[in-house]
Amino acid sequence: MNYTVDSVTALETYLTQAKKILKESNKQTEIDNAVTELDKKVTELVKISALKDAIAAADALKADEYTQESWEVFQATLTTIKAVATKSNATQVEVDQAKVDLETAQKALVKVTKVATERELKAAVENVEVKNILLTADITLTDQLIINRELVLRGTDETANKVITGKVAGKAAVLIQENGNKAKLKDLTIVGPNTTAGGWDVGEYAYAIQVYKAKEVVLENVTVKNTNAGILVNSATVTVNNIVTEGNEFGGIEVSKGEGVDTNPKLTIQGKSNHGDAEGKPAIWLDGTKLNDNWVLGEPADNLGQYNQTIPKDESGKEKDQLWFMFKQQ
Repeated sequence: MNYTVDSVTALETYLTQAKKILKESNKQTEIDNAVTELDKKVTELVKISALKDAIAAADALKADEYTQESWEVFQATLTTIKAVATKSNATQVEVDQAKVDLETAQKALVKVTKVATERELKAAVENVEVKNILLTADITLTDQLIINRELVLRGTDETANKVITGKVAGKAAVLIQENGNKAKLKDLTIVGPNTTAGGWDVGEYAYAIQVYKAKEVVLENVTVKNTNAGILVNSATVTVNNIVTEGNEFGGIEVSKGEGVDTNPKLTIQGKSNHGDAEGKPAIWLDGTKLNDNWVLGEPADNLGQYNQTIPKDESGKEKDQLWFMFKQQ
């Protein structure tokens, strides 16, 4: 039906009356009034065909082509709009506004760019028009992945994170540079280089992820594994949510202040952490200080209760200029 039920019912009801008047009345005035009223009922029909077409087009969209957050907002709006389309007594104003609202919600959907190869991934990262990247296959890098702008890189399917493996000795698999403020990695497993068994790889930055001087970086549902050390927060501001570090030779997350840099680092721990790095190695450690001067925070504060803090000693028994956070096995 292209019109609301109530407006069609009103027209049909009066049409029956008009037919009776035309058949029984011999007064032109009554007939003229009936025609006028019938015309009015026709103009009062509430047309919903355009709204129904818009809803059909919206239903044809595919969730995996948009970010989850924007899709959920869109679906909530679509549910509301469908209620208007089936409302028997909806007014034309309501119907027209519902169509406008649906079009606005559809324009607000945030598209994702799907990538399945290293070449596609790096092209998407370098394209400033691309804001959201969805990794659809595991990738082994032949060179470091450098992120120097705000973007979201997500890699997941219904069962497991997608995996990015770095193979360049001495370089972090993923480097988020100073201009990578607000970059977000989500639902990813990053495997960094580790080519020297029992020792640190040649080169200074053999991590899965290094964040250098960037602010408001988020790592959500990210696993870093099987490298020298999982993450380096280097004079940067990073939030980890449900972080997992495992199989890393020297520990999970290093928080330190680069040489010649005035900005202190800050690591915020959200959600539930899980660490399974080399035995006796820290889940998190501060390098260059024994005091946690807000370099590592919990959000909420009791999230730091997942760790015991200790100052390590060298072979001579002298305290190192470090503070270790040892994970309490759950």
